[in-house]
Amino acid sequence: MYLPDKTYRILKWTAIIALPATGAAYLGIAAATGLPHGSTVAEVCVVLGTFLGTLIGVSSRNWSKSNRGTDREGID
Repeated sequence: MYLPDKTYRILKWTAIIALPATGAAYLGIAAATGLPHGSTVAEVCVVLGTFLGTLIGVSSRNWSKSNRGTDREGID
């Protein structure tokens, strides 16, 4: 599987920044205000982040195989 660069960058940002921040924010706010299912929402964010991270890793590995000598991280 190969992801286009724009898709790769969006998924990477989502997996590394958006999902963990959303889960942590909801968990904290839920604890402070009594909103329901704080730990469930945080766990779902972790699972989705892990799933996206796996897709990113597979794509990056495939990209690296087809572009030896070039680092995908250098294009972010």
